[in-house]
Amino acid sequence: PGQEVAAAETWLLSPAAQAVQPWDRPGSTPLAHGDYAAAIAAHREREMARMQGHEPAPLAILDCVELGLMQPIDGAIRSEMSVFARLIQRPEPRNMIRVMFVGKQVADRSRKAGGPGQAVADAVTKIEAEVRAAVAAQPELLATGLLSANQLPDQKLAEAASSLHALAIQLKPLRAGLTDDETLEVDYLLAASGVVPAHLGGLLATD
Repeated sequence: PGQEVAAAETWLLSPAAQAVQPWDRPGSTPLAHGDYAAAIAAHREREMARMQGHEPAPLAILDCVELGLMQPIDGAIRSEMSVFARLIQRPEPRNMIRVMFVGKQVADRSRKAGGPGQAVADAVTKIEAEVRAAVAAQPELLATGLLSANQLPDQKLAEAASSLHALAIQLKPLRAGLTDDETLEVDYLLAASGVVPAHLGGLLATD
């Protein structure tokens, strides 16, 4: 006790510290793609079965691993930056940040103040009923992940997108009676309960 810093410095300067990472040591060679390609493919197949690519971050992580392991560390870092740059340009990450981060903060404040308020509760109930009715009439909507549909059916994307757009227009009048914070709270509560997936950004999103 009292000698922690000195002990740490001694260890860091000793051969036991192994301060040079394996990929920075002389003679280090990256892995051959064939050594791990099957494992990456298995993870990618599982993720596509789960969400059909609607949540792109797990797939981007797999891209980083697949591209990185076959390169020296500097090249791997550049590949990761490129993958991330493409990822943040997609709408799904922005939608998920809006709903599950910003929306959650609003919902937490509302809950501490005794909420959700009646307008929010009524909107959540109305939207859930409309979503369930729409899915019953148009099963292709499950391809968008509504109602926590993890095993998504093999449907044409355009058909699902068209049905989803029509549903959003149908629900648009509900937006007029809510404040911006109430809209965020509604969208978060629906996402948290699995009615509307976060990657859609909520059915009341303004954009």
